[in-house]
Amino acid sequence: MAHAKEGKLFGEDTLHTIIFALTGIILIPLDIYAIVIDVHWKLDIFLLILALVFVYLLRKKLHLHPLHYLFLSVFLLLHAAGTFHLYERHFFGMEYDFYTHLYFGFASSIIFYRLYLCRSLPPHYAFLFVITLTLGLSAFHEIVEYTGAVTLGKGEGLLFIGAGDIDEWDTQKDMLNNVIGAMIGSILYWSWRKIQKGALPHPRS
Repeated sequence: MAHAKEGKLFGEDTLHTIIFALTGIILIPLDIYAIVIDVHWKLDIFLLILALVFVYLLRKKLHLHPLHYLFLSVFLLLHAAGTFHLYERHFFGMEYDFYTHLYFGFASSIIFYRLYLCRSLPPHYAFLFVITLTLGLSAFHEIVEYTGAVTLGKGEGLLFIGAGDIDEWDTQKDMLNNVIGAMIGSILYWSWRKIQKGALPHPRS
């Protein structure tokens, strides 16, 4: 029997669908509420929903494990929560923005290591590749954010971040936090790989 052979309660595709549905159940009502009260971050949540759907449709081509999709979903929810003025607040002495960018770098690095291109590279090249990809994504985000701020006005930029729009060092801090998150993700990933390799039985001589 298939389920007995699998030995799991849910298959990977089912888990993807569950994560997709649960995240959508949270994001869609938030966006509807944003549209009803007509606030500037309604566009942000709409883009988050598009990202959720886009990655879900490409999950097999991207070879994403449900855990990677969960990492992405958590980031989308963190950003959605930030639109409720959390980006203007501090937690444990750090801006909320710091945590979201740190987590973005972490989640991105773990997802990038899943790519076949990365997995086929030597560790040091894979590390450099992942950091570069994370920086590229971060730069793209900052360009879009800046374009939105210039077009729509301070504090109402595309991918709204609130007070960060008036901080001249915001871009540099965001990209640095992304890189730190990616380095943390890389350390955890290679530590896990080392543990996995050590757990494998040694071939008999």
